Amino acid sequence: MSWVGLPTSLICVVAGDVSTHPDQTLLELTKLSVVYKHIIFIDGNNEHRSNNYGSVATTQKYLHNQISKYFTNITYLYDKVAMINNVAFIGANGWWTYNYGGPDYSMDECRRDFELAAGVTSTVSDRILSIAEEDAEFLCFNVNKLQYQTNIDNIVLVTHTVPNRHIINDNWNLRNTYYEGTAGNTFMETVLDYDYQGKIKTWCFGHCHDAYDTTLNNIQYISNPRGRPTDFNRRVYYPKLVTL
Repeated sequence: MSWVGLPTSLICVVAGDVSTHPDQTLLELTKLSVVYKHIIFIDGNNEHRSNNYGSVATTQKYLHNQISKYFTNITYLYDKVAMINNVAFIGANGWWTYNYGGPDYSMDECRRDFELAAGVTSTVSDRILSIAEEDAEFLCFNVNKLQYQTNIDNIVLVTHTVPNRHIINDNWNLRNTYYEGTAGNTFMETVLDYDYQGKIKTWCFGHCHDAYDTTLNNIQYISNPRGRPTDFNRRVYYPKLVTL
């Protein structure tokens, strides 16, 4: 996809699932780096598909090393915080906790269906759950830390997966499927407990292929996906302008 003429801002947030291979994702980020002054990026689960989720840390380190080596205007949030003027961007993939499903679809059922669909072992699904908790802890730590920085009065959170299950409650396309159960991370719902000063204004996310722009408890939750050729096939796609 060509991004020439599409930007309506200086900064672009990319919330993961750019492709199913890290090298292809880097190629797409290269295109974006030409037309935006700065890019805020976090990986999605699809960036880890090429090794079937076998080594999340290895893929993240590879992306980190390549971005650090070749780009000066891309910040990869998996291990750092980006501060631009009075705004801090904190991010993590987020992964999932298998418990976003409805009352008739248990966590164990979701894990079983995910393992079958993805062709992975229970060891992999266990590891994803552990990483989900680690990602939430990373967000909590940094949100808490920034409460005491007087030069930051606006926090933007960027995660790949859905941060609040209420956002997708009305999505009947996902109901009682492993897609719903793996949509988000309930550990991330504790992040707001550390925002004593009310600095979190915006939470950008991806993963689900439906677009969302909703406000809950004075926080704007935004997802502006392109989707896949097999679902929404948004051949005409525009970035969403968000005013901070």
